[in-house]
Amino acid sequence: MDANGNAAGYFVDRHLAEGRGAKTAFISGDDRLTYADLAGHSDCMANLLARHGVQREDRAAMIVLDVPAFPIIFWGAIKAGVIPVAVNTLLPTDLYRYILADSRARVLFVSVELLDVVRPALADLPELKAVFIIGGEDPAGISFDAALADSQPRPMVT
Repeated sequence: MDANGNAAGYFVDRHLAEGRGAKTAFISGDDRLTYADLAGHSDCMANLLARHGVQREDRAAMIVLDVPAFPIIFWGAIKAGVIPVAVNTLLPTDLYRYILADSRARVLFVSVELLDVVRPALADLPELKAVFIIGGEDPAGISFDAALADSQPRPMVT
């Protein structure tokens, strides 16, 4: 953890202070994120959560493939004091419904490739306020890429 007690400070931001901002932090196929990219995008992610009313200790469910959005969402949630709930991407609809209801997730981040399995689970989840679609667009949710691009960085929660 960093001096302020937030694990994202240690696992992400300290690499900038120690001169490793240009080093690769995440690789998925041809996609790469440097520590500087991850720090900046996760700051924006923390702001995106705040703009959608997600508060400290709320939960953000993640049904996300191994793409750069995964660490951005995960570390952005940590920076905001939000609890990321990473969910197995190979589950059936009924288990997604159970996990989303049981976790009381306020927001869901889902890869577009998984949306057909997840979409039926989204009915009757009163705690769920927003669904962000990663890697595409769908009427069931908000484009993650567009929402992140519209967000400005915000200071890390301590």
